[in-house]
Amino acid sequence: MQPGSATPHSAHLAGYSFSDRLCCLSEPNSARAEVFSTLRNHVLSAHLRLGRRSLAFCSATENVGCSFTAANLAVAISQAGVKTLLIDGNLRRPALHEYFQPEQDNVPGLLQALSGPDLPLSHFTQAEVLPNLSLLLAGGVDESPQALLAGTRFRRLVDAALRDFDLTLIDTPSADIGDDGRRTASLMRYTMVVLRREKSRLADVRRLITSLNDSGAQVIGTFLNDF
Repeated sequence: MQPGSATPHSAHLAGYSFSDRLCCLSEPNSARAEVFSTLRNHVLSAHLRLGRRSLAFCSATENVGCSFTAANLAVAISQAGVKTLLIDGNLRRPALHEYFQPEQDNVPGLLQALSGPDLPLSHFTQAEVLPNLSLLLAGGVDESPQALLAGTRFRRLVDAALRDFDLTLIDTPSADIGDDGRRTASLMRYTMVVLRREKSRLADVRRLITSLNDSGAQVIGTFLNDF
């Protein structure tokens, strides 16, 4: 199943509707939801327990399910009572608004936080979209976001997120459309690489992992998406 246009789920909360692709909500007893429960337990026991409060999601190429993985893991972690912030750091081709669908247009997000008035993180964050889960959507598209993501305002935003939330997750664009993911992962310090069965090439994934390690980001694991 490709991460594309979403079918709204019947549930509504805090001005949002939720895609059926959020399987932890739409089919909590399914095998797909169980996969994310297992991944959640691993992240909580082998990552958060060690005091690591940040995690970037990176991929070598597009359409392997990076946004799908980030969105579902964020929901699963929030369901465990962990105060979680999910950021759409893909300013080139954002997708998280397809999973968490705001009922209002022009919801401010990361783009406004980095390019508009210099306001606190809370001004741009959608708090408690689900219990224990807050969102910072992309807020729009920028075809050349390198300067924004390399600036001090993004660093301050990440620092604020790490102070205010137990765990901050960020979705990033694939390596084949820009260097944003590597830059973001370097700032977040920890990353998970997402790949897809029968689509991701091992050579591309290895190249990405080497690049991430060289930039100072620690790859805590890979997730093979088969949905």
